[in-house]
Amino acid sequence: MHFDLIDIRLFVNIAETKSLTRGAELSHMCASAASKRIRNVEENIGTSLLYRTSTGVTLTRAGQAFHDHSRVLLHQLEELERDLEHYSASPNSKGLRGTIRVSAGSAVVSEILPGVLSKYSAIHPNVNFEVRAQLSPEILHAVNSGLADVGIYLGDLPVDGVNALLCGRYHLDLITSCNHFLAQRKTENIRFGETLDFDYVTLPENSTNHAFLKRAAEFERKPLKVRFHLPTFEDLGHMVQTNLGIAVVPEFVTRRMRKTEGIRVMKLSDDWAVCDLWICTRKDSTSQIIKDFSELLIAAGTNF
Repeated sequence: MHFDLIDIRLFVNIAETKSLTRGAELSHMCASAASKRIRNVEENIGTSLLYRTSTGVTLTRAGQAFHDHSRVLLHQLEELERDLEHYSASPNSKGLRGTIRVSAGSAVVSEILPGVLSKYSAIHPNVNFEVRAQLSPEILHAVNSGLADVGIYLGDLPVDGVNALLCGRYHLDLITSCNHFLAQRKTENIRFGETLDFDYVTLPENSTNHAFLKRAAEFERKPLKVRFHLPTFEDLGHMVQTNLGIAVVPEFVTRRMRKTEGIRVMKLSDDWAVCDLWICTRKDSTSQIIKDFSELLIAAGTNF
């Protein structure tokens, strides 16, 4: 099979705009020429890549695979251009440039990344960032599939297929409303087993947060009574504040919550209530800007 880079960029534009016309515009060609190019690609492959309707286009399964690989290929070409420019002796060269795609948990995005991005941008002002807040399984998938350059993952050791560096180690805290029964305790520490008679609020069921608590409850041989699943730790804090449940969150989140009126913070005394923060990159990544970014993340994670 032979693929043209113009066709690959065109297909990515069509797939991400869900419109042949709009994708053609982004590729600086007319819709009829774009349509002919995509049909030639489909004939070359021997299968359809798009479902065409009067309202736009959607990807077939083959189209989704083609799109995923195309994005990886285009980004690798961008890395190649960026790294070659780094070694250029041209007097017009202004240091490293390019884009780093980061996938991380919402708490990392709000609590850790701002300071790291500020420091990194001061060193490499020509490097841009695309940051997505995602759940742990989505983060690992994004890195493995080449949709993200860096994943920041809170929980167990990441799966095979990625380079994983330990960024930091954090304690898990229990938060309750100041009006909650547990908030009347005089001690700062509490065992997880003592909390299982009360309603919880957690992140979604496929999150590391929920998995941690479910495994711990099973060890205690008690059910985990989850009243609400919410997308972010900040959302959990709002629910706890209104006494709709209790929650377990990392200490780098509770540092801010301790200043929030109406919330009581206690440390979980269980051995498992210490979790690791990992930085993940693809094993085939050689980009200098990603290496520099990872080093800053590790420094921030160990000192946060």
